[in-house]
Amino acid sequence: SSHASYVTCCAWSPDGSRLLSGSYDGTLRLWDATTGRELLSLSSHASYVTCCAWSPDGSRLLSGSDDNTLKLWDATTGRELLSLTGHSNWVTCCAWSPDGSRLLSGSSDSMLKLWDAASGKEILSLKSHTGCVLCCAWSPDGSRLLSGSNDDTLRLWDAHTGNELITLSGHSSYVWCCAWSPDGSSLLSGSSDSMLKLWDATTGRELLSLSGHSSYVWCCAWSPDGSCLVSGSYNNTLKLWDAKTGQCLWTLHNLPENQSAVISGDGAQILHATPEAWRWLGWEERDAKGRFIRRLPAEVFGPIPGMED
Repeated sequence: SSHASYVTCCAWSPDGSRLLSGSYDGTLRLWDATTGRELLSLSSHASYVTCCAWSPDGSRLLSGSDDNTLKLWDATTGRELLSLTGHSNWVTCCAWSPDGSRLLSGSSDSMLKLWDAASGKEILSLKSHTGCVLCCAWSPDGSRLLSGSNDDTLRLWDAHTGNELITLSGHSSYVWCCAWSPDGSSLLSGSSDSMLKLWDATTGRELLSLSGHSSYVWCCAWSPDGSCLVSGSYNNTLKLWDAKTGQCLWTLHNLPENQSAVISGDGAQILHATPEAWRWLGWEERDAKGRFIRRLPAEVFGPIPGMED
């Protein structure tokens, strides 16, 4: 609790020892992941920070901002190394190439840009989206790029030539997030249409459409072994999915008043809950006037950990 306004982005260091956060207050902050102690405060952007990322070796940081710039920082000292200008509108997303030699950024100007990470020089400018670029990612081998936009599409690009390879159409609203599978064979996307979609990274064919969220899907990721997917939604839930079948394995509810609960994929059982979470989840019966009658029993909705049935 050190930022003066809400946190807009965060990222783990490659070794898991530190955290990086960016905020609407225009700063980035480095934290000790074990103690939570603030290590550094990085101030240089002229407006709020929109995105951040660690270099693969953990030595440098990358940030993007509403001030239309990207900045490179020394992860040990917090010193600003480079300021990258070229976008004509706010920077929405950024990512390092797997080898750390290049940077990728997306912007509200509908452009993607590739940069040299050593000099800050712009290498390529990629234009095909007809709306704001909302997310971007490198393939694990660094040969291809993936982007999502409020034009409702994802696009695959050649990372060396900048040529567009495939347009992926299937979402009916903004694509907020995208990710490559660890082996590079599949793609994952989340959208304002409340859907997650899996795609073949070679052909662009839609493999699975995952429904379950009741609102915008803001973020998504693969498990390190590629067996599971995780997604986060505007309705304050996280869902874990089986990457092969598309089955929802569990749902984490982030509820009011610091309450939370993990529900089985079929919605029938509480796997974990804070003491008062059941009140928010409807695990109770009330009369016509709204007066509490009883907690619903385990045979109806599953057990509530730490409570009597």
